[in-house]
Amino acid sequence: LQHNRDGAARFIAGDAEGAIRALVAAIKVEPHLSRNHNDLAVVLWHQGERAKAYAQVKQALRLDPGYPDGRANLHEMAVALDSEGDAQAFLSELDNKESS
Repeated sequence: LQHNRDGAARFIAGDAEGAIRALVAAIKVEPHLSRNHNDLAVVLWHQGERAKAYAQVKQALRLDPGYPDGRANLHEMAVALDSEGDAQAFLSELDNKESS
């Protein structure tokens, strides 16, 4: 979690590139943590890397389909990208897998 905390601190301090590096390192160390992918998605989104951000938030939800922050971010990103249908289909697929 140290890399994630470092990424968050860098982002808050205005160092988005440093935040991205720290969060990519966090994913390398703990690829199974949805928080790492979600937080990277947020930073990428703010940097204008919208497609990459959307892919990262989806990865966060693949790892933890019930992750509230990931679901909220997916919704906000999908609305901004006019991709609500894709997001709904993605969440439905995840929910169906979870209930199986």
